[in-house]
Amino acid sequence: MTDPRFPQPYQPPRFPAGPPEPNAVTAIFAGILAILGGLRGVFGAVAIPFLTTDADFDPTGFWSKIQVLLGISALCSLVLLIGGILMLARKQISRVLIGLGGTGTLVLSVVTSIALYNHLDARTDDSTSLTVSFDSDLSVLNAIGFLFNIGLLVLTFLPSTGRWLAHRRPAY
Repeated sequence: MTDPRFPQPYQPPRFPAGPPEPNAVTAIFAGILAILGGLRGVFGAVAIPFLTTDADFDPTGFWSKIQVLLGISALCSLVLLIGGILMLARKQISRVLIGLGGTGTLVLSVVTSIALYNHLDARTDDSTSLTVSFDSDLSVLNAIGFLFNIGLLVLTFLPSTGRWLAHRRPAY
């Protein structure tokens, strides 16, 4: 109980707390996955010169087309790597770069897989026509690569990732 003869000290008004800082889990995972995927693609570009493009070995020019696809994929992987680094630095442009690089590598990996399966099927069949069909015998590594890219894109474009990138800590 308080004594009425002594006034109580002044209590400043209490303001509601600001919004909590957004969770960084999805953004950090997206950044790390983008860096890993970018490094895999950029280091994978080292194999491009070793693909044989001898006209006697490959009269159809198939492997030279695969080299072009792998070169474009390496460029998309470089964009992905830069986007991952910028994601961890909390830059808004990182979502665009990861989206472009991730979509590019996903599309090119699907196209390359289809081309390789069709080329290998055409070499094992006795038929002379190349059919455009996709084998359902996806290797485990291709399936993991597809899921990796899809997971990366989903994590990048989740609303919580955007909130974390947009949030600025108050200056104290």
